[in-house]
Amino acid sequence: MRPLRPLPYTTAWVVVALCVSAAAAAADGQQPAAPPTRTETIRTEEVRFHQGEITLAGEVHVPSSNLPAPAVVLIHGSGPSDRSQAWASAFARGLAERGVAVLLPDKRGSAASGGDWKEASFEDLADDAIAGLEVLRRIEGVDSGRIGALGLSQGGHIAPLAASRSSRIAFVVNVSGSAVPITEQVIDEVEKLAERRGFSPGQIDRVNTLHRAAIRYALTGEGWDEYEADLAAALESDLAGHGVVEPFPRTRDHWVWSWARLVGAYDPLPYWQALEVPGLVIYGGQDTQIHVLESVERLLATPAGQTGELTLALFAQAGHGLSRGHGHEYGIRPDVLSLIASWIAGLAPPASVHDSP
Repeated sequence: MRPLRPLPYTTAWVVVALCVSAAAAAADGQQPAAPPTRTETIRTEEVRFHQGEITLAGEVHVPSSNLPAPAVVLIHGSGPSDRSQAWASAFARGLAERGVAVLLPDKRGSAASGGDWKEASFEDLADDAIAGLEVLRRIEGVDSGRIGALGLSQGGHIAPLAASRSSRIAFVVNVSGSAVPITEQVIDEVEKLAERRGFSPGQIDRVNTLHRAAIRYALTGEGWDEYEADLAAALESDLAGHGVVEPFPRTRDHWVWSWARLVGAYDPLPYWQALEVPGLVIYGGQDTQIHVLESVERLLATPAGQTGELTLALFAQAGHGLSRGHGHEYGIRPDVLSLIASWIAGLAPPASVHDSP
């Protein structure tokens, strides 16, 4: 792994290593700024808003002190998700208690929100977040010039895309979202699952071969017979019975094929390269869903031209959910929540807020 260091470009990488092991302790001992004072009183407001013809719903959590407060629109991870999802709601409440207002939406096609995430591109989901930002701008107690996008997992994939589509997004936070193309990420997820199930390297290679055949069919419409034969063989082999190959789609009309065609060409890296606002990227060193080091390497290789300062925080003993370690709170490490709130509080106010999205 390339050592974490300041980049020789206009981008500044600040390494915040809160619990880095001795073997990886290039920045061991650094601590974030003191977190904002916590408050137990939060005002919660139900909201409904529109993105095109789709009605979206959610709730806004606003702290009771130090107003007007900075705010974030939360972007959910993959699959269906809404305000009752434990991980997302833990971030919303934990940040609100630390002085950051949060719009916690029901993802498109989930709970009270209309539409269907399976029929949405990442651009559609980014625009849903931008529509949520406009809601936050009208909420009493929110600083309309300090609103950012906070993406969880796959939502972290989408957050820099949203920033590229709206000049009103003042900052971006990516929690456990990989920086590799989406097709690589879905392969990585299944590969990581196979590792957890105890597959040998040879078995993992066979799973990856099957997955690449699936992706080829999804993106090109070619190779169905090859994929179908490979899947049938896998389901009769030693790969079966572990929940790894069983979820692969078995029919041509499965929704995953059309969804993959909508998002399959997406790569978040160009949006990180073009980011013009401050960004915070947080990873857990024990993540079992993404290849953290690969994402870090890609982000460290960001070429010249990026103007937004980018900060990387690595919690070496934490997993994808940032919940491993001492002092869990709502299932999330309190130091993760405090780091995000402190980083947002320390950002310089933007010079202006553009009227155009």
